[in-house]
Amino acid sequence: MYADDLCFLAESLDGLQQLMSAFHQACRKFGLKISVNKTEVMFLDIHGHETLTIKVGEDVLKQVDKFRYLGNSVTSKCDLDAEINSRVGAAAAAFGKLSSKVFCSHDLKLVTKISVYMTVVLPNLLYSSETWCAYRRHIRTLDRFHLKFLRTIMKIRWFDRVRNTEVLRRANVGGIEAYLTRRQLRWCGHVSRTAEERVAKRIFFSELEEGKRNHGGPLLRYKDVQKRHMKRCNIEPSRWESLAAQRPE
Repeated sequence: MYADDLCFLAESLDGLQQLMSAFHQACRKFGLKISVNKTEVMFLDIHGHETLTIKVGEDVLKQVDKFRYLGNSVTSKCDLDAEINSRVGAAAAAFGKLSSKVFCSHDLKLVTKISVYMTVVLPNLLYSSETWCAYRRHIRTLDRFHLKFLRTIMKIRWFDRVRNTEVLRRANVGGIEAYLTRRQLRWCGHVSRTAEERVAKRIFFSELEEGKRNHGGPLLRYKDVQKRHMKRCNIEPSRWESLAAQRPE
C-alpha cells in the first residue's frame, strides 16, 4: 500500500496490517492524519487475486489492481503492459506539446528537431526502463511509436515506402532496443560498482530462499534480459562484473 509517495511492503496480510497500524499510531502522535481516499492496497500475485481487508482505524482501505508510484504503473500481476501504455501516452503528450512550435516549424533545421526529440520525448518513452523485463511485444510497441514520431518530424508518409532502417539512418539515431540495451547495461554496471551494503546491490544479487519456477514457459527474469543483452553485445556473462568495474573502458 502507499500513502502519497510512501510505500509499505509485507509478505502476509497480518504483516501489512501491523505495519499500517503502527504507521497510523505514529501519525496520530504528531497530529497527522492518513488520507483514506489517497491510500490504496494491492496484492501482488501473477497466478490469482486475493481480497485484502486492511484498516486505518475503522476505515477499510480500497484494494486496486494498478496504481501509480513515483511515475510508474505498478500492477498486481507484475507485468509491463500498463507501464508501456503509460510511457507511450507520456511521450505522445510531450510530442504533441512541442509539435507546432518545434517539430512542424519551418524555421528549425532537422538536426535541431531530432535533438529536441532525443532530449525531451525519448526520455519520456523510456523512463525507468533500466529495470524493465521487456518482452518482444513491448519492444515492438515502443519501436512503432519511436518510428512514428521520427517519420512525423521528417515528414515521411506511408506512401513514400521508406523502410524503418532508412528512417533511422536519415535521423542518425538508433532503434528502441539499442537504447534499452544501453540503459540497462549501464545501470547494471552502476549497481555492481556500488558498496556491498547498498540496498540496491543486495537486492540485485539476491536469490529466493524458497520456491521454484513453473514448468513450460516461465516468466522472463531480469537476469534473463541482461544475459540476452550481453550476448548480443559480445559480452561474456561470466565476466561482466570484472568488465563493469573498469568504468572508463
